[in-house]
Amino acid sequence: MKKFIKVFLIALASLLLVLLSAASIASWLVFTPERVTPIVRKQAGRFITCGSEIGEVDLKVFSTWPDVGLSVKRFALINPVNGAPGDTLINLDELVAVVDGKAWWKNRELILVGLKLNGGTVSVFSDSLGNTNYDIFNTDTIPSPEKDTEKPMPRSGHVGGKDHRAWIWGVAVSAAGRGDGSC
Repeated sequence: MKKFIKVFLIALASLLLVLLSAASIASWLVFTPERVTPIVRKQAGRFITCGSEIGEVDLKVFSTWPDVGLSVKRFALINPVNGAPGDTLINLDELVAVVDGKAWWKNRELILVGLKLNGGTVSVFSDSLGNTNYDIFNTDTIPSPEKDTEKPMPRSGHVGGKDHRAWIWGVAVSAAGRGDGSC
């Protein structure tokens, strides 16, 4: 009986290893950056109203398991607004967006569960009339449920902005807090 269990466990482990290897190779061949990048650029054009620069896009499955991530190298959003110190809203070396894998698989819902910004700058602008450089998305008429996250904000980075309503310059070199804006 012990020999049967040993053979069964070895066979099961071998089968799982073969399936995992086949899935890895298939995802490596099917979801290459050359295939994923044009899809992301096309979809960004449908939802973002400003100019964008999107470098190489790579699908992240194993490093974000059970969720699914997209890694974008060299990401920028350009939205010129009169009075703003520059025309670039965001310029990053890398952006990693992670969506809930179970919600996407079961209901085809894209629920963002993580966003990682590496090596870049964010320049937020608002004038006294309420014109902003971050109003860049098409209007969505579908209501979405509010979801609070308990994941902490990153502790490194650079965020700068100028608010003409209060004439305040704000630069945060280190931030900590929750995703709802509280610290």
